[in-house]
Amino acid sequence: MDYIFAGSDKTAAYVLSSLAENQTPVLVITREDAPTGRKKILTQTPVADVAERHNVELIKTNDPAKALEPILNSGAQRGIIVSYGAILKHEVLKSIDWFNLHFSLLPKYRGAAPVQRAIMQGKTETGITVFKLDAGMDTGDIYKQLEKDVSGMTTAEALEVLAELSVPLLQQLLVDAEPTLRPQTGTASLAKKLSREECFIDFKSDAQTCLQMIRASNPEPIAWTYLNGEPFRVIQANEGEPNVESTDQPLGQVTKSGKRIFVACGEATRLELITVQPFAKKQMAAADWYNGVGEVKLGN
Repeated sequence: MDYIFAGSDKTAAYVLSSLAENQTPVLVITREDAPTGRKKILTQTPVADVAERHNVELIKTNDPAKALEPILNSGAQRGIIVSYGAILKHEVLKSIDWFNLHFSLLPKYRGAAPVQRAIMQGKTETGITVFKLDAGMDTGDIYKQLEKDVSGMTTAEALEVLAELSVPLLQQLLVDAEPTLRPQTGTASLAKKLSREECFIDFKSDAQTCLQMIRASNPEPIAWTYLNGEPFRVIQANEGEPNVESTDQPLGQVTKSGKRIFVACGEATRLELITVQPFAKKQMAAADWYNGVGEVKLGN
């Protein structure tokens, strides 16, 4: 059936590209061009790039209500939303049947950051939910759900896996004339957007807790600490073995063992640094960074 696709980010672009291989939408709605990067270059969304490659009618707006007339004139029977970044107003919500792809097993982790919150809290099982939009926040009736183990993944890695998992469900939705829906059941939880302040690495915590936050905050807002009073980002890390050589190292102390770089955490645990980004520099291997600075203390 004819459908409209609304989305903005890299994950939504992957889903749109996959769906368009079999059937292109009649209309794509995405957010307006926005400044990106250090130079604040005005850039269109990844979804807009995909729409242009497939020669699909494209509307850029941060308010879907401004696209109401094209929606009504499109002839679409169904709408699919993936990471669009705006709430549909009543008139848009009632224009056609809208279905949303959410990256959790609803009603768990309703909100903007379901994967980030699950990983930060140490959850290994999450999944995807395709549900019909209603006026609430991620409260609509469920069409399909699938579980997925995301152990050891960053948010970026988990979203890639979950997006791939979602494509067959969305393809089925587009041929299912009368989809069977069921209400959400169970205890609901909220997953608000991660703030930069939340992603400060507290080395008083054990290495596993630090690692969960580092993985959850990748690709954004990225975990960070201080080095000599300047922000220092930790892009990738692993949990290191307990420090059998010394259990009284200051928290945040960075040391080298063989070719591996470790930082002392709470409860005599160690975090292995893999990729870091010193202030005003590019990302680099932790070993290369250490070879330039030697033993230092993070978090000061």
